[in-house]
Amino acid sequence: MANELSKDKTASRMEIILDVNLRGLWKGLTKIFIEAPNNSLAYVGEKAEKVSRRLMSGRASIATMPAGIMLRNGARSTMNMTDTSGDISMWAGGARLIGGLSAAAALWFAGNFVGGTIAATGIGAAITGAVGSWGTLAVGLVVSAPIVLPAFGVTTAVAVIASAALVTGLSVVPAVANLPVAFK
Repeated sequence: MANELSKDKTASRMEIILDVNLRGLWKGLTKIFIEAPNNSLAYVGEKAEKVSRRLMSGRASIATMPAGIMLRNGARSTMNMTDTSGDISMWAGGARLIGGLSAAAALWFAGNFVGGTIAATGIGAAITGAVGSWGTLAVGLVVSAPIVLPAFGVTTAVAVIASAALVTGLSVVPAVANLPVAFK
């Protein structure tokens, strides 16, 4: 009796059952490669905007306000592009379009590689003879399908970061224009 665990401890040590099927794979890859980077970028954008508020006021604002304006604009760009609620901005749509195109390209190249590898083997020659080169390509595309979500997620995150960097860089103009306001 002394070695028995309470119900809470027993429940915490139960096996986590995960479905190993296409839907489970899709959900897992979505959480890892799309939701996690998107949420991380949104978090960084929110924290950067809070820091920018502190930079835009106070006695040292003549020196910190330009940096605060630039940081705020880059942070808002990041938050707008990672917003998943309702309507998305043109920039967010552009990032998703770039992600979709790169995912399609990754699938095409990986599918061609796998299809070519299948065709080059001894059994692959029989498969190619049975289903033709288009069938071999189709098999390669199906086998390579798990690359779509990682390619989409990584490229979308890179597009968000690049856009935020561009907006931050272009914010030099309003930052310099607001120097008289910072002085006052």
